[in-house]
Amino acid sequence: MQLGFSRFTDFIRYVTYDTGIKLIHKPPSEYRLIVKDCQVEGYTETTYITDLASLNAAKNYRQFLERCKPPFKQFKLNVIFAVASHIALHKLDFQDLLIQDILESLNQSIELEQSEIKSSLFTLIASGCFLCEPENRETSEQKLSFIPQNATQALEMVESAMQDKLKEVFKDFNESEFEQLLLS
Repeated sequence: MQLGFSRFTDFIRYVTYDTGIKLIHKPPSEYRLIVKDCQVEGYTETTYITDLASLNAAKNYRQFLERCKPPFKQFKLNVIFAVASHIALHKLDFQDLLIQDILESLNQSIELEQSEIKSSLFTLIASGCFLCEPENRETSEQKLSFIPQNATQALEMVESAMQDKLKEVFKDFNESEFEQLLLS
């Protein structure tokens, strides 16, 4: 059974509700399970998750997509569209290239932050917009070739790949929360 928790601590917060146990936290990332009546100095209680519907939120969708393999790094459709538009317009120039070469070319050609270009490229790769060969190698060692005919087709592939990945894990996938993710 898949419940759709993006983090293990969220799962613990859910399963400990209405038990004699609670989860406590000490920043930045130290967690402990303790008996409800106890307190540990320097730790704060986490809140319980009592409703699985709250898991189907844009914030959780984003966290999951950023951590899945391969990861989706960019969620601003206008930024992805700008990168995909340039690549599609110069499609013949974006065939059988290493990722470093693609990034270098895009950074010289598009007036966006390097981090936005890089995250968009990783999202396009995660969405299947690039043929990556050989498959058994790290992305940095693969030759990449852009597949979509235009930026609109690339965006459709991105949205579809994200939805498919989310639907595998979140049993009650919420379309409006997904749309909110893409608008944030």
